Amino acid sequence: MLGVWLVLAASGPAPGQVPPARPEWKLNLAKSTFDPGPPPRSTTTTLFTAGRYLKVVSTTVDANGQISVVEYRVSPDGEEVPVTGARAYDSLSMKSIDTNTTEATRRKNGKVVQVSTRVMSADGRTATITTVGTDERGRKIHDVTVLERQ
Repeated sequence: MLGVWLVLAASGPAPGQVPPARPEWKLNLAKSTFDPGPPPRSTTTTLFTAGRYLKVVSTTVDANGQISVVEYRVSPDGEEVPVTGARAYDSLSMKSIDTNTTEATRRKNGKVVQVSTRVMSADGRTATITTVGTDERGRKIHDVTVLERQ
């Protein structure tokens, strides 16, 4: 679930442009699935425009009540950027697939560990993010995370 944020960032901007910030997104746990689990208790992601980047701050309370904060700045041009606070990955890059879809590639020490595909609803209020790969313990994951704009 960590870092689910980044894929919220793009919704088809022209190259070199940062999409407008969508201030806050919250996890809809009832509509989300986490395999192998367990699911987090909550996640809130906040987006900030920062020059040509979009700053992403995602705060998650895990199943044990521990809080983690993942932060990074998304580049609109597919640049690989550093990530702090994520246990499973330390960098990511993002690309637009179409107006409502983005794909993020997450790496740990240069090796791809996860790929997340975000599909934005037509009204722009719901983001469905499908993440496949491995977690920080090397377990295969397949998560479908639904975030709703607040």
